[in-house]
Amino acid sequence: MERLLVTGIDHPLGCNLALQLADRCEVFGLHSQQAMESSCFHTARWEPGNQAALKDFVHEWQPQWIMHCGPLSCSSWDWAAANSPADEEPQVVVQWAKLASEVAARLTVISSDVVFAGPRMFHEEASTSTSPLPRATQVRATERALEPTGALVVRTHAYGWSPVPAHAGFAERAFESLNSGARWIADGRRHATPILATDLAELLFRAYETRLHGLYHLAGAERSSPSGFVSELAMAMGFRAPSIGRDMPPLSATQWQDETSLNSKRARRALEMSTPMLREGLDRFAEQAHNGWRDRCRAMGQISSTHEFAA
Repeated sequence: MERLLVTGIDHPLGCNLALQLADRCEVFGLHSQQAMESSCFHTARWEPGNQAALKDFVHEWQPQWIMHCGPLSCSSWDWAAANSPADEEPQVVVQWAKLASEVAARLTVISSDVVFAGPRMFHEEASTSTSPLPRATQVRATERALEPTGALVVRTHAYGWSPVPAHAGFAERAFESLNSGARWIADGRRHATPILATDLAELLFRAYETRLHGLYHLAGAERSSPSGFVSELAMAMGFRAPSIGRDMPPLSATQWQDETSLNSKRARRALEMSTPMLREGLDRFAEQAHNGWRDRCRAMGQISSTHEFAA
């Protein structure tokens, strides 16, 4: 069984990837903002600025695969935490690449669709329609820092259940609002290609098996606006007439993300796998609210002790 190290398990993406891959790998999850523990894998606290401790940990545990879900892995419909060290991500990923090389591990870095701003319907890896937002600039700088390495950089738009209520993403907030009967107002103009995090995990495992490297788009097969996403989610939850408002706000200088949809055709060919349709992922997301998956995520944030780096 491969040893996999996952960062960011105190956020929805890292949490769901770690849990989904725990059946195929021996997983060690690192948290930085909220202490986590799990019965499914090892956990430890990580201070991104403590490079010496990180190096000791990686060399002691010897992972074969490292997956970094940093603060810039959030989708264009979500925002990184205000106190996240996003400006430092180029230096952080270079350090991960160096450590991965030292222990002969493969490195996967999860990036974001936030780099795009339209007007293309689907963006390919080489598309130049880039967003002027500071967060998009940070993402591009992080991706450039990894170009000389053998890392796999995956742009995506993932959603899933959060282990910490304060870190809940757009999809979970919409689910809770619909479940409570509250009226939900969602943007009807912006479009993206959402993918359930547990579906993404299966594709990432295949990418690891095939030793994929370089920059790839790996997202859902369908475009959707936030309002369309919520409408489909309501139907997946069994609501025939959900109370959803469609909002078309005017663009300002800080709202350029009209179209961040990703074309995953290149990755699908390389992996010989399809990417899920929107409703397929939402059906699974709604089912996870009742089959114990959401409870497993939330249980990770209800800890009895705090662990430091330990192998």
